[in-house]
Amino acid sequence: MNRPVLKLIQEVDTRWNSTYLMLQRLFKERQSVGAALKTLKTDARPLSSEVYDTADACLQLLGPFFQATVELSEEKRVSGSKVLTFGKLWTEMLLKRGRQGMPQRMLQWRCSGT
Repeated sequence: MNRPVLKLIQEVDTRWNSTYLMLQRLFKERQSVGAALKTLKTDARPLSSEVYDTADACLQLLGPFFQATVELSEEKRVSGSKVLTFGKLWTEMLLKRGRQGMPQRMLQWRCSGT
C-alpha cells in the first residue's frame, strides 16, 4: 500500500480524547485494517461499512469537543469567556445535529458490541 506505518491507537479509560484519537486513526486506516484482517489467520471479521459510518458520525460529533479540549489544555489560565463561548458553540452544534438526526444514529450504535 506504500503508506507510512501507523499503529492503531488504544483508548485509555480515563482520557476521553483517547477514544476520539482511536476512532480517528481507525477510520483513517480502515483500508489497511481491512486488508490486514483479510490476510491474517484470525477469527476477527473485517468491520462493516456501517461500523465505519458510525465511527465517522462519532468523529463529526466529537471533533469540536476534541479541538476545544486541546486548545483549553494548552493554556495555563483559561478565561471564563472562552469556556462560555465554547459552551454556546457546542449547544448550537448539538441542536443543529439533532435536527439532522445525528443523535438517533449515534444511539443505535452499541459500544458494548452486543
